[in-house]
Amino acid sequence: MTNLKSILKNLRAGQDLILETIPNQYNDQITSKSLYFENGEWMISEINCFNSSDLGLGTCQCHSHPSRNYYPIQRQEALLYIRRYIAEVEADRKRRQSETQWLDNAIAELEEVSA
Repeated sequence: MTNLKSILKNLRAGQDLILETIPNQYNDQITSKSLYFENGEWMISEINCFNSSDLGLGTCQCHSHPSRNYYPIQRQEALLYIRRYIAEVEADRKRRQSETQWLDNAIAELEEVSA
């Protein structure tokens, strides 16, 4: 289970909370949006150039603009991002658990039929 305490401790330790990812042209998942805490400020990092060669997204060298944008947000907004993240992780966990249970039941039923 993902919990608020571990997320906050990781943020305090300088780790980003990855909110969104996208595949680049090499089919690697790269971070498109993250939340982090730095020097007493809540910050968001987002991809600015979706054609950035540095990110493996295309051919743009990003000389006249940054490949990513960084901007501060308020604590309340950071907490909303964290809550949404926890809800998404928990929903995914429950979905996976349900699919695993369905598969286990299907196998058990087929074993009964073949016995």
